[in-house]
Amino acid sequence: MMKLLLSSLLFLFFISLNAQTVVIAADKMNVFYMGIDNPVALAIEGILSKKLKISTDNGVIMKTEQDDFIARPEKTGVCNIIIEWDGQKVLKPFRVKDIPDPVVRCCCLDRDSILFFNGLVADLQNFDFDARCQVVSYECVYIPSNGDAQQIKVNGNISPELTKILVNFKKGDKVIFKNVYVRCPGYKTPHLILGEVRCKSKYDY
Repeated sequence: MMKLLLSSLLFLFFISLNAQTVVIAADKMNVFYMGIDNPVALAIEGILSKKLKISTDNGVIMKTEQDDFIARPEKTGVCNIIIEWDGQKVLKPFRVKDIPDPVVRCCCLDRDSILFFNGLVADLQNFDFDARCQVVSYECVYIPSNGDAQQIKVNGNISPELTKILVNFKKGDKVIFKNVYVRCPGYKTPHLILGEVRCKSKYDY
């Protein structure tokens, strides 16, 4: 019988088929996410793993060195995990979703001060997978207290031009970051994060 490892968040799928118990479960939650490895636990009472044929109709499912499985769907919607053995067949559907939008924040070397701005970062909060998102581009609007506003397009998370402007940041000045595009695992194109991002300065404390 295949080794079955279940976390505290495990959702089980039991079927009684010819007096045999079949278990198909996602180790994290009852959903798969695009662009990452989704752990799956599979077991059939009294059947050795080498006798099982495991397949899916969305992406691929692969066996690990620990005799567990990981699913990598290729599109959102539904991913059916299929187990076949001795003329029997069981199918379990899982929902497939994009990774949730990350939270974009200022990365500063000294507390949250804009005077020590080191770019924008995109954090996946409360997401129980090892996944990272990257800031692709954004716009910065610098509004001095006594002058005309300047708008800068930044590729990546920071640019020399932006750093040069922020060095001259004074009390009463404002900086707004908007139109932030990020790329996360599974994203086919950079994704726009709605809303504005603002950083505090030393004058806000």
